This record gives sequence, structure tokens and C-alpha cells, in this order.
Amino acid sequence: MKNDSFFVDTHLFLRYLTNDNPKQADAVERLLRKAAEGKIKLVTNSLVFAELIWTLENYYHLDRMDIQNKAIAILNTKGLEVMDGDMILKAIFWYGEKNVDFREAFNVAWMIKNDLNQAFTFDQTNFKRFEGIIVETPK
Repeated sequence: MKNDSFFVDTHLFLRYLTNDNPKQADAVERLLRKAAEGKIKLVTNSLVFAELIWTLENYYHLDRMDIQNKAIAILNTKGLEVMDGDMILKAIFWYGEKNVDFREAFNVAWMIKNDLNQAFTFDQTNFKRFEGIIVETPK
């Protein structure tokens, strides 16, 4: 990566999406505009999305579809490279459509990408909502 690439963490997206600190939200908007214009490159990852979705759900108490829309908007931000963006997009879709935790949805997307269809877990509720995934409890 070039020297004009910067990692972007959850807090920036939260300020931007919630506008709970207007001064910081405006600063993030200017940063995103610079990225969209190609002046800098922003990079983030799946852990940031997991934290973002969890915080919007559990701290800000937004509904699932609003969170899904906000996460997709961030994912599609011009000038932002999202590592594992393909898996994150699937997980965001499943989060809304299958009513599952984002973390488990991402894990299933990761499993599929890595040709895995079996999982051991004590918490089978979310995994059982995915067709083709075999879930077992260790004995």
C-alpha cells in the first residue's frame, strides 16, 4: 500500500452515521470526500464492521434494516477499500434477511468461501438458519 493509505476504525463510521458529535461527523465527511476524490485511500476490515453493527444495535438501538442500510452504504463508499468486502456484504444481507447475528453470518460467509459446511458449536440457533450448513454439538 502507498503512503497515502489510512486505516479507518469504527469510531469514525459511528460519528458519521449517527451525527452524535456533529463536529467529528463533519470531519469524517470531509475525509470521505477526500477519499472519493482519490486524494487518499481509506482501508478497513471485517472486525470494524462487526463492532459497528454491534454498537448500532446495542448502544444506539437502531432497527436491523436501518443498520443493514447504513452498513451497506459504508461498504459501498467510494475510496474505501474493505478487506473481505465480499464476505461482509453476504453477512450484512443475511443479518437482515435471516435475522441472525452479524458475527455468525460473517462466520458462515467465511466457511463457504473456505469450502467448509460443518461446524461445531454450543450455540446452534444462528447456524441452523443457513441451508447446507451442518451444525453439531461436541460430545
